[in-house]
Amino acid sequence: MTLAFTSGSAPTDRRPLSEQVADSIMARILEENLNPGDRLPTEPELIDIFGVSRTVVREAGRTLVARGVVSIRPRIGMQVAEFDQNNLSRQVALMLRLGGGDFTQLMEMRRALEPDMAAYAAVRRSEEDVAKLEALVDRIRPDSELGPDQLSGLVAADLDFHAVIARATGNPFFSHLTLPFNEILTATYLQSPGYAPERAKTHEEHAQITCAIAAGDELRARNLALTHINRVTAAAELLTKHITFPGAS
Repeated sequence: MTLAFTSGSAPTDRRPLSEQVADSIMARILEENLNPGDRLPTEPELIDIFGVSRTVVREAGRTLVARGVVSIRPRIGMQVAEFDQNNLSRQVALMLRLGGGDFTQLMEMRRALEPDMAAYAAVRRSEEDVAKLEALVDRIRPDSELGPDQLSGLVAADLDFHAVIARATGNPFFSHLTLPFNEILTATYLQSPGYAPERAKTHEEHAQITCAIAAGDELRARNLALTHINRVTAAAELLTKHITFPGAS
């Protein structure tokens, strides 16, 4: 399918022309329900459609590429891009850094999401999901060695645990929201001298949450996840002492 514009679709507001053109192209992609790989008008066609310069069209294209909406390839031109979850992750992580915030506020966001995520996972999870959760719990056992080289693996296993729960819900929005927050938490935990001493508690709580999800116990999974998030939030001062949260003012 090729995107077609009608005359008069050129934008008229006072923002930079390149942003107006980019927004008009994106709006029409949605209106036409185009699929990844569908081709958009060529550069000369866009110049004619919008009555703007080649520079404006190229800047609009760069804007859409940065948004993850289109891809531009030599001899092919502009196409609707494949969805890339990492693009969303980067944008949200950038928003968090630029917008400020602290560890406790981030945990408030997790508290609003994760108990229900655990509850949905309990009724929708697959056997493969349970196996992944059990393996991740085992990776953060408190009796395992923990040196400087092992800390990054411990943090990765901790946050992968929450990512698996998000995927187990079957709701892609949870996964899209979890990934950028996990990136912020990874950067925070790796700097934190207070993270490792909390490992035993994290291991026990993750193990209990896994058992509840495996048993399909929706209420227990929700309550255990809430207890876990509340405990981590209460330990925020210890976990983040001497650390500047990314984006915080």
